[in-house]
Amino acid sequence: MRLDELKARYELRKLPAADYNIAAQTIQAVDAFAQEQGRGEDADTLSVPALEEFIATLVGAGKNTVPAFYGMLRYYYLIGRTDLYIRLTQYTGGVGVIETILDRLGRVSGRIVRERVEDGLVIPPLGTAPDALPAFTAELMRRLRAELSGVKLERVLSGNNHQIPDEAFASEKAAYEMAPSLESYMADYHQRQVEELRSHAVSGKPWYEQHITDEVVDFVASQPEIQGGVLKDGWIYETKIPYDIEKWLHAATPEEKRYYACHCPFARESVKNGTTVDPLWCHCSGGFVKRRYELLFGVPLHAKCLTNALAGDVLCRFAIDVRNVPHH
Repeated sequence: MRLDELKARYELRKLPAADYNIAAQTIQAVDAFAQEQGRGEDADTLSVPALEEFIATLVGAGKNTVPAFYGMLRYYYLIGRTDLYIRLTQYTGGVGVIETILDRLGRVSGRIVRERVEDGLVIPPLGTAPDALPAFTAELMRRLRAELSGVKLERVLSGNNHQIPDEAFASEKAAYEMAPSLESYMADYHQRQVEELRSHAVSGKPWYEQHITDEVVDFVASQPEIQGGVLKDGWIYETKIPYDIEKWLHAATPEEKRYYACHCPFARESVKNGTTVDPLWCHCSGGFVKRRYELLFGVPLHAKCLTNALAGDVLCRFAIDVRNVPHH
């Protein structure tokens, strides 16, 4: 185990010592678990199925905390176990999302509506297997549909559900203010995103949860709406980069493309297991897409989901209304 290196990373990033302690304890527990299985594995060499088995023990023991999962993420990124790192992102990608949506539901529709929606609803704990999540999402959407109109439901869903801080976009705001026009800013943003992808293709390091190849870079470079945006008639159109774009590019069927397009940990497995999740759920992703523009312009925006994997489409596309928003 390379815990000294992990500790140095925590110290460099000025992360809490308590979080490092939980991370170290978790990696040590992974190591003990792997060796107890008698498969010749340890913390550094265990398989993805063994990691999933360990996660189930964390949940059972009540040790499925955010610092524990983030500790594993950081450790496996550090040692280059991309397969384990990516699998862990599929468990952690929804941290805090449901709670944020329910908080907004209370603000938009009031305490009584929130209480009716939450009555008997059990939010899946961190560490729940991804294929078990769509059934929860389907039930949540059924309850929300029973209480809210489509427009109000879109508003509840399309917020900053991942709690991305304003400062995360500070450099983008500066770039936008220096750009001669919104169109030139978006073109520049797209080009910078392409170059970032190119650097990951060269280094081999994962870009978020993705493996990037030259083919991926060329595809994104040819699609200005992906990792960019196109302004037309007062609407910004953005298409989300597929969740696993390398596999999406080589998918043999529309169903496979839908699966590899979907980013949402609460819905993605529904494409495979047949659970029906209301496509309006994808306005949650619209909240993510519009967040950067809200901070650029300093006003709340409305985003419409035009196509999405839950509705049978092979790409997820959004339109952000900026018709009445001053921009240069």
